[in-house]
Amino acid sequence: MSIEVRKAAIGTLEHEYSGKVICYVTSERRGMETKIAGDAVFLLRRHLDAIGDVPKLALFLVSRGGDTLVPWQIVNLIREYCHTFEVLAPYTAHSAATLISLGADTIYMTKMATLTPIDPTVANPFNPSDPNNPTAKVGISVEDVTAFIQLAKDQGIKDAAQLTQVFLALTNHVHPLALGNVQRSHSQIRHLARELLKLHMPAEEETSRIEDIVKTVTERLYTHAHTIGRREAAQIGLKVSTAPPGLDRAMWSLFEAYVKDLEMFDPFNPDAMLGGADSKPLALERAYIESARHTDVFVSEGMLRKLPPGPPIAGVSMPGRIQVPPGVQMAQVAVELSFEGWRSLA
Repeated sequence: MSIEVRKAAIGTLEHEYSGKVICYVTSERRGMETKIAGDAVFLLRRHLDAIGDVPKLALFLVSRGGDTLVPWQIVNLIREYCHTFEVLAPYTAHSAATLISLGADTIYMTKMATLTPIDPTVANPFNPSDPNNPTAKVGISVEDVTAFIQLAKDQGIKDAAQLTQVFLALTNHVHPLALGNVQRSHSQIRHLARELLKLHMPAEEETSRIEDIVKTVTERLYTHAHTIGRREAAQIGLKVSTAPPGLDRAMWSLFEAYVKDLEMFDPFNPDAMLGGADSKPLALERAYIESARHTDVFVSEGMLRKLPPGPPIAGVSMPGRIQVPPGVQMAQVAVELSFEGWRSLA
């Protein structure tokens, strides 16, 4: 497809929505996964300025997540330009994208659309080292720490002295400053969710409902991998709406255009991309911020170069991966990036 095809699809979507639309799509292409990040906020401003102040505006949102501090900035920026802010979710609006959705007056979800819990995994210099890669740190799930303490309580450990021993056992494996960072993230994510909901649920009588939603999306669903379809989202208390048929079709058609142009479901395979060549230019589009007037694309550019085959291996057989028999010499490909960032195409 092409930028012209996507622009036409955005025009159709705006017609079915009866309002202006900005798209923020990050690819989940395996090996080149792309996240929601703070650099998107400045770019969104350019699109919003071109649109101007309007009665209602929708963010067409597809992402597996990213920086949990960014949603607050994005939602408040968009709300400066419209009276009603809504999210159009055709597929995945996970983690940080779910946080953005919490700040919307309405979330329009297709049959395939899913949200997730918003419990973050935190990175910190004091996190434990990865046993498989001592130079890297293991991320700590905020809810895993609280679940460990709850597990002790569920096993009958109620006495304060015993709980202290449980906590000390935890600090033998996790640095106290890393645990302090966990506590700050634990409080912060709840504060962000609460404040985002209050943007469109301000009435005093909504307070208990807000707290119930926050508790559900942070801890009651138990695992970050749990996906929340539109029926469950409505049961949780989120302001979810089933897209009318025309809007649903337009959302899905635009999503399919992004899937094709981002090669979203094709794993990044440098060797296959090289074919029989020794080297080849690399230009991968990994995310879009796009509206009827402008297109910004996040790209990785550089060169692919074939390296001499490595030594024979003992054999590899992993679920879902290619099986490599013993004695085969594996070709290696160097990925040399010369640029990685946003480019404005229009």
